[in-house]
Amino acid sequence: MKLKRDSAFGKFNSANLAAYAVIAAGILVALLQFLNNHEMVQDEARVVFNIKDRSFAGLLRPLDYVQVAPILFLWITKALSFISPTSEQVYRVFPFVCFAATLFLFLKFLNHYVKDKYAVVIILAFYTFNNMVLFFATEQVKQYMGDVLVLFIIYYITAVRAFKTDRTRLLALGIAGTVFVFLSNVAPVILFTAGVYLFYEEFFVTGRRRILPYLPVFAAWLGSFAVYYFNFIADHPTYEFMADFWDYSFMPYHSLGATFHFLVERSEWTLSFFFPYSTPYLLKILFPAVGFAVLVYRRNFRLLILVLVPIMLHLILSAFRLYPVDVRMMLYLFPGIALLIGTGVYEISRFVLSFVKPVYFRVFALSVPVVLMVYYIGFLRPHQKQREVKETMEYVNANIQEGEKIYLHWFVICNYLFYSDQGILDNMKKSQITDGQWTEFIAYKRGDLVQEFAGLKGRTWFLISGDSDEKIMTDHLESLGHTRLKEFHFSEGDWEGRAVSAAYLYDCGE
Repeated sequence: MKLKRDSAFGKFNSANLAAYAVIAAGILVALLQFLNNHEMVQDEARVVFNIKDRSFAGLLRPLDYVQVAPILFLWITKALSFISPTSEQVYRVFPFVCFAATLFLFLKFLNHYVKDKYAVVIILAFYTFNNMVLFFATEQVKQYMGDVLVLFIIYYITAVRAFKTDRTRLLALGIAGTVFVFLSNVAPVILFTAGVYLFYEEFFVTGRRRILPYLPVFAAWLGSFAVYYFNFIADHPTYEFMADFWDYSFMPYHSLGATFHFLVERSEWTLSFFFPYSTPYLLKILFPAVGFAVLVYRRNFRLLILVLVPIMLHLILSAFRLYPVDVRMMLYLFPGIALLIGTGVYEISRFVLSFVKPVYFRVFALSVPVVLMVYYIGFLRPHQKQREVKETMEYVNANIQEGEKIYLHWFVICNYLFYSDQGILDNMKKSQITDGQWTEFIAYKRGDLVQEFAGLKGRTWFLISGDSDEKIMTDHLESLGHTRLKEFHFSEGDWEGRAVSAAYLYDCGE
């Protein structure tokens, strides 16, 4: 039977089928990871605590536990939570759906801008089997996959979809941009990029040089952002904390040397999520550099705008301490980075293999997604944290005796609240618990230590997550003369280092 022509690809061939296979394999890998239902970790639990215990109106107020998330993301996740409020998976449905949708939208985008279908396969694979993309797609109750979806929808309307009239496109852009300001914190960067693209198209491609038709769209975007800014960003109580917390991720500009060092360090770190960790930096930077050079040589300025403008704008805003240069905040830039890397890999391999039979290049191109998938499943996935504090809480629940009290480290409180609602911590009564405020970060920034142990009496369990506070806390307890009776440690290797938690039983005297 002869295969019919497909609107996205033209005739089916090995490259076309491989692109669809990459999408299918990516969704399958993500689905299996999603169904694995790993433990809810600290950062997730603090977001979920707010979503689960507040009404829709309550989510309009600043979140507790120094959490920040777009309003629409919170509302969508809140609506999903009604399915099963105590299920980890329910809270991760939205990121997973966003991931699946971005695969199809990215394919449409690549088909529109990339002529060689083998290059499409390579680029798509670098995005699909990226460690950070899959992590935030399946294992984090966070808004970052929503950022990627917003990017692709705005790009699809702006630069891919063929509308019957300009008015229809502008109407779609106006509505989408106005709504997405409330769904993504990086929507202003994405919409600014769309505006630059439209400006380039008007003045340098069509030569029509119109401004007036776009003013209502830009006004709608600006008005929507103003509403969001003055209601949910201005004078936010967590700003100082967040600015201090992300201080190391803001680009310095006081000297060229500091800026250069920051850009090298951050680019090397970001590219490490696309290549094996041991890959030398010069080799990692070679591929996106070649990809950039190819786009410049081919004068593909439309694609350069869509890829480079958000990167440059993000860096500029970082210098003003607005958007940290951190992987989670930059996840929406990963498709563009994958495009540069994939283009570089394609062009270099095509040049090298041009000296042999063409079939060798096709085999290489089709093997890239297989290699990336196997590398992810075989090496990266096993090094992601699966458990953090749940096992330690279960140990305390199994060993706590009548009359013993519990001190919960600040990082553990929301995890406890979530899992106690599941009924698995039935021996850890809320009446026994003291909610702690001690963290090394807060203590350091305040210039003092939180003296909250003084009121603790009798046999008390100290449940700690993360190793930054553990030694400080135990040293302080022993300096007070308290006797250590029992201890339990949980440690699991992961791509960030270690997932660590501990439980100590101290006799704090009378």
